[in-house]
Amino acid sequence: MRKEIKEVEQDIVELLSTYNPDRGRFRPEMTSIYQTLGYLRGLLAQILRDSNACGKIAEAHHLVLGSIGVVVVDKSISSSSNRTSLPVSTPPRINLDYAVSSAIQLAILHKNLGRDEMLARRWLKAGMWMRDVGLEEGGNCSRRETESRWRCGG
Repeated sequence: MRKEIKEVEQDIVELLSTYNPDRGRFRPEMTSIYQTLGYLRGLLAQILRDSNACGKIAEAHHLVLGSIGVVVVDKSISSSSNRTSLPVSTPPRINLDYAVSSAIQLAILHKNLGRDEMLARRWLKAGMWMRDVGLEEGGNCSRRETESRWRCGG
């Protein structure tokens, strides 16, 4: 498993070297490989029961989100002082399924490995908000309305 993770990390380095540094973070072509990295890191952490791996797993899912235009405003891996707002400030520009999947993976990560239920709830609610925005469900798509409706802190 560690060998596969190293290979994926090397593939990422090689792919990133083909980008112009001025391009910015929006790189939808990288989404799948970042998600694979997060999956492999998560799988290894489960096998080894390694709760110290939270940061590396979360980092991969933050990269997934960033690659499709989501701005992650709270990258903490343990309870932050912000208990009421969503950990993201913008929805995905494309690839809604990757955004929702990564938010759910982050919720699971924080619940099971990080033992942080509050942060897990915030990520789950972020996934629900991104889904609502992506599906344009009614007028309840703003972050503020979502935070009120789902009471992120509770």
